[in-house]
Amino acid sequence: MNDRDQAANDASYPLMRYDEAGRYVGNGTVHNSPLPIAEESETFRRFTASMGMNYQRWHDGVGYDLALLARMSVEDRWQVESLLLVRGVNDWRDVEALIALDSETARAALAVAAERGNPSVRLALMKRAPALIDQDAQSASVAERLENASWADDLSDAIDLAADLPTAPVIEALWRGLERRDGDVAVHFAALLAYLHGLAQQPFDLAMRPFFLTFNTENSAERLLAIRRLCRLIEEASV
Repeated sequence: MNDRDQAANDASYPLMRYDEAGRYVGNGTVHNSPLPIAEESETFRRFTASMGMNYQRWHDGVGYDLALLARMSVEDRWQVESLLLVRGVNDWRDVEALIALDSETARAALAVAAERGNPSVRLALMKRAPALIDQDAQSASVAERLENASWADDLSDAIDLAADLPTAPVIEALWRGLERRDGDVAVHFAALLAYLHGLAQQPFDLAMRPFFLTFNTENSAERLLAIRRLCRLIEEASV
């Protein structure tokens, strides 16, 4: 195993995250300054500048400038790859960059991320390189994000992926979420459960929107009533 492959295996996977006030609340060090590299080209400098993360870029979902990779020399692409491996696979931006590099070492790093990355990193891989993750791992990652993610990070992605992954862990996470998640989240979980059980034509069927909106309440009695009604509709549809 060469040094770069070892770096891929040894990389940690902190999840970069900011709250809505712009405060960093991630599980690792913020890497806003690239490692110093001799004889940097202008293209390399522009790419590493695009890797600098702040609240606004995170909030707006701005990725790295991948178009620059296609214009880089072989040496510059190797420098970018080395920088990514030293930093570790933090989020979807790193996943996209390694996929774009598509080298043997980049593919090895993605394989490590698929095996050892946090659920959010695995979700990014599921969207962009699904063949790297088996169904059990996909199911576990989606279920975890359904239970814990917010709209500010990757809850929307988890809901989209769950629509095509009706496994027991995913469905159980949706049912738990109907009781435990905030009302705006429960609305989408109810819509998805209706779709997965054949009550709706789409993951969010507008024809059933008035019913789904009854889940947008923090009143536990009202929420329980809505859940019971959904259960009854599913039972009636299965007869």
